[in-house]
Amino acid sequence: MPDRLRFRTARTPTARGAMTDPGGRQMRFFLLCGLAFSGKTTLARSVAERLSLAYVSLDDINVERGLRPGGEGLPVEEWERSRAIAESRLAASFTSGRGAVLDDTGCFRWLRDCYREHALRYDVPTAVIFVDVPLDVIRARIAANAREGTRTSITDAVFARHVAEFEAPQPDEPTLRFSSSDEIEDWIAANLMTG
Repeated sequence: MPDRLRFRTARTPTARGAMTDPGGRQMRFFLLCGLAFSGKTTLARSVAERLSLAYVSLDDINVERGLRPGGEGLPVEEWERSRAIAESRLAASFTSGRGAVLDDTGCFRWLRDCYREHALRYDVPTAVIFVDVPLDVIRARIAANAREGTRTSITDAVFARHVAEFEAPQPDEPTLRFSSSDEIEDWIAANLMTG
C-alpha cells in the first residue's frame, strides 16, 4: 500500500465538469475503514474540517432514522437504507462541487467498492483511510466506554462478529494507513495536504 497519496490539483475536463471544487482543486472522497472504536469518527471529522469537505456519518444517519448506532447489531436492510441516504448526501456534495469524508466501518470490500463506484459517477477519486489500531487498544477503549458511557457501546457478540467478518483493504485499493501512534494533525498535513 502506498504510504502517501497525492491527488492532482490541475483541472481535468470531464463530461459533467464535476471533478474540481469551486476553488479549482480536484474534489476528493475519503472513505474511512476500521473496526468499531478504532478512532474513525475523530479522524473523519478532523479531515473534513481541515480540508473543508462534507462529513457524512452512517452512525449519525442511523440516529436520525431513530435507530441506535450498530453496537447491538442492525438488520442488513436497515444498513442498506442508511447507505442509500449516505449515497444521496454524497451525491449532493459532489454535485455542488464539494468533496466528502464518509465515516463508516467500510468493513467489507464489496461495500467499499459500492462507494467507490458511486463517487466515480461524479468523477471523484476515492481513497480509503484505513484506521489500523491493535485489538488490545480497541478493547481498552470499549472497556473505558463501558465505564464512562461517552458513546453507544457495542456488545461482545456484535464486536466478535465484526472482527471475524472485517475485510481489511487490499493492495489494489488506494489506501492510506492511520495508526494509533499517529498524531491526527501531523498525519493530515503529511498525507492529505496537496501542494
